Amino acid sequence: MLREKIRGEALYCDDIQPENCLYGKTLRSGIARGKIKEIKYPSMPEGYFVIDYRNIRGNNIVKIIDLDQPVLAETTVNYIGEPIAIIVGKDKKILEKLVKDTDIHYEELEPLLHMDENFVFRDISTERGDMERAKRDARYIFTRTMETGSQEHIYMEPQSMLATFDGKELTVTGSIQSLYAVKNAVEYCTGFPARVIAAEIGGGFGGKEDFPSLLACHAALCAIKSGGTVKMIYERDEDIICTTKRHPSESHYTLYLDREYKLLGVEADLRLEAGAYIGLSNLVLELYMCRACGVYKVPNVKVRARNFRTNKISFGAWRGFGAPQGIFAIETALDLFAREKNLDPVQIKKINLAAKGDPSTTGGVYREEIKLPQMLDELLEKSDYYNKLKKFKKDSGKYLRGIGVSFSLLGGGLNGNTERDIQKSQIRLFRNSDGEYEIFSTVLEIGQGSTITLPHIVAQVLEIPIEKVKSHTPDSKFCPDSGPTVASRSALIVGKLLESAALKMKELLKKEGNLGRDLEVVEEYHHPLGFWWDNDRHRGDLNINSSVAVNIVEVEIDSETYRIYPKKYWGYYDIGTPLDKKVVMGQIQGGVLQGISHSHMERMEFNRKGGIVQKNLTEYLIPTSRDMLEMEIYLADNPGEQGPLGAKALGELPFIGMTSALLAGVNSALSTKISKIPLYPEMLLEVKDEFKI
Repeated sequence: MLREKIRGEALYCDDIQPENCLYGKTLRSGIARGKIKEIKYPSMPEGYFVIDYRNIRGNNIVKIIDLDQPVLAETTVNYIGEPIAIIVGKDKKILEKLVKDTDIHYEELEPLLHMDENFVFRDISTERGDMERAKRDARYIFTRTMETGSQEHIYMEPQSMLATFDGKELTVTGSIQSLYAVKNAVEYCTGFPARVIAAEIGGGFGGKEDFPSLLACHAALCAIKSGGTVKMIYERDEDIICTTKRHPSESHYTLYLDREYKLLGVEADLRLEAGAYIGLSNLVLELYMCRACGVYKVPNVKVRARNFRTNKISFGAWRGFGAPQGIFAIETALDLFAREKNLDPVQIKKINLAAKGDPSTTGGVYREEIKLPQMLDELLEKSDYYNKLKKFKKDSGKYLRGIGVSFSLLGGGLNGNTERDIQKSQIRLFRNSDGEYEIFSTVLEIGQGSTITLPHIVAQVLEIPIEKVKSHTPDSKFCPDSGPTVASRSALIVGKLLESAALKMKELLKKEGNLGRDLEVVEEYHHPLGFWWDNDRHRGDLNINSSVAVNIVEVEIDSETYRIYPKKYWGYYDIGTPLDKKVVMGQIQGGVLQGISHSHMERMEFNRKGGIVQKNLTEYLIPTSRDMLEMEIYLADNPGEQGPLGAKALGELPFIGMTSALLAGVNSALSTKISKIPLYPEMLLEVKDEFKI
């Protein structure tokens, strides 16, 4: 599949051209909050028709986890861009005009555009130890609030879906990260059985995880009414306006430290903006909370986390899924504490690093060796960190330079008890009579290299050429539910299932001989022994293993324009045994650039009416090849115990530590104590009086 993408031969959803295909165009709310009083449609040409909530045979709810979002608005709207109806027909230009000529009359209500204590979706907490004792024993108490902004996915391929109805069953094909989530949503909405097939995916980053369930319902409803095939492809501007974004966050921290600057306790009040509907926000909130202490050993912990309802677009899954907000907060808090006390932030962090046997934020145990101290020392030397720090302090010309350090932590797989008790993944490994193998799973190739790494696992176990192993296109008719392609779980969870299946296949071949007949092994997920999770108290082992990294970022800042130029990145990663080094390096390079651009380029704001300000690629900046910085990347030798062939999770790790590393570099360059991102020139100008230039 990767080769076809490189050659431009891959067939994405919009490349599929069925005969007599119709198109759907969504009619959306133009206000953030209000009641629908009347809708006046223009006269529909022959072959064109309208679909609204009255055409829903099943449930007018998007089945994700919490059931609160309508598939199509009935009498109220709660954000700008909320879908109200769909107009279907043959010609896209005619559809656009019909939507434009539709008049909607509202009773407009005052929208809620900021996090308000009276509008909380969920309020959770976790604590352990004796916080009162930590307060009594503390020599230093440091309080600070860290903030992160929203972010748009900007996957290469916008949201797209194709649906066909034969009178009995729906077939839905699209750009999706969660095959069975889409299947369940469509069946819940329409009342008909559905087969879901994954088309090629032009990027996801979490944006194809939750939102496609809504779009698939829309396409399915159109197919049912038309009795044929309907395609819905968003234009880029529409995609930006109406799809999910990264959750903005506010993290209020208090650190308690002893005379030797060791952490005695962390107390945190975490706030996440969820938007109009809950979607996956409860799960994002949980991971945000569970990463409150990062990679550090903290004896006493008390964390409260809440997500707030507002009349904005729903915020949803995004690479890292809450962990970037949590890691940014603790990393920045420690960095700013050290700067306030004129101490070395790197050494303050180093003396607090967790080790094997130490508790995590939620009281789980780090069961594998953590090599961060050695990785840090080596990377400081390779980057010439301390010499550069001294040299940069003398800068007085046009460009000011700085360098910052951060640590990052990733737990692969779905959180808590989800893999064990809820997801219960399965895979099929099939061997035909010619000795060729096929993998049947719902892992989707979204650029993470699964079509290379998963066959590699099977091939290595069976000791056969990788060319003899193929991945079946994810299709709910043939593939068991292996879970969504999210949470850096493809190699760790599904890869482990394939390793086990390949071992069973190997034993079967030894026992029966190399028979000229088909063989199949079905493998189910079994949680490793000794891991535990208390879902009510949010205590225990959040994940079955952890990947860690050290990040160093060097920056230049124009002292006249205050534009930030990231110059070089050094990264040291413990991801266990890499399954394919080229794939690993590609993931790291892309994640690093994406995280750095979130820190200083990708500015997403909302106006006073609740609409997105940066609603196209002219206004919303993303990095290009010219923004790629020089990188030096190293991999630690530390095989994992739970992953296949010694591998650990990777996909989200390169993103997670970038924001705090870049901010530390900026604060180093400007002698400031900024605690929020994204950083942009106007913001830096506002605090220029703090600069020691």
